[in-house]
Amino acid sequence: MESTMRCALLSLGVLLVACGTPRIRAFDALAVPGEEVLLVARLERDGLPGFSPDFVGEDLRMTLAGVTEISSRTGDEGTAVFPVRAPDRTGDFFYSVRGGRGLDPGLLRLCVRDPGAPLLLVDIDGTITPSGALRVVRGEDEPMPGAAAVLRRLARDRTVVYLTARDDFMLGTTRDFLARGRFPPGPLLLRDFTLATLPAGRHKTAVLGDLRTRFTGPWTGIGDTVGDAEAYLSAGAEALILTDEPASLPPGARAVRDWAEIRERLVNPR
Repeated sequence: MESTMRCALLSLGVLLVACGTPRIRAFDALAVPGEEVLLVARLERDGLPGFSPDFVGEDLRMTLAGVTEISSRTGDEGTAVFPVRAPDRTGDFFYSVRGGRGLDPGLLRLCVRDPGAPLLLVDIDGTITPSGALRVVRGEDEPMPGAAAVLRRLARDRTVVYLTARDDFMLGTTRDFLARGRFPPGPLLLRDFTLATLPAGRHKTAVLGDLRTRFTGPWTGIGDTVGDAEAYLSAGAEALILTDEPASLPPGARAVRDWAEIRERLVNPR
């Protein structure tokens, strides 16, 4: 899937660079109560993943519920970093990031959870959508049958974390897909794709390793590749992998046929 996605993105890149619109992209994060956390936004023009033209030296402003304004200036890759202290209570907190140029604001979710909160780690491509790469890039992807309903049920007592190797230029497209498909809310964690970017599985391993230093509760991961399985297992999570080749999975990972089987394992365990 990843190699197909790269080809699809390359085919659209030249057009996007030529006529891309400047955008503020603000990225979701997880934190424990009272933690000092760095929230990140990026000002860049839509373009080829890894080569999107960035805006350096631009002032951005972040607010929580219209108050507590924090300013930051974009540096390398058009990135602005905002140091904040997470609220002392758990919940989802939404920060708005604004700039000049008449740009629409970016919005991010800071998901604050107790360290022992159970997390449900969910991959996207091949896991909750079977759509091909071109349909994904165009925002035409469709949900996997049963995925949204099962995740809504599981979200009653778990925090859903969408962990994907999609490039962060697909932030808006992916959020639209999750909303359109009626998936439960949760932080969306993407990657900044460059020529030096880690492969998908290793990227997820790194992200989960960082999260594990703060979140110690039970985790379950749902994905569709060996890399997903390895990443989940490395973080001490239960790994459920959608595959018809169970022999390819590392020891400890469980193969599942579809979302009906995931429901049976996690909602109605025998």
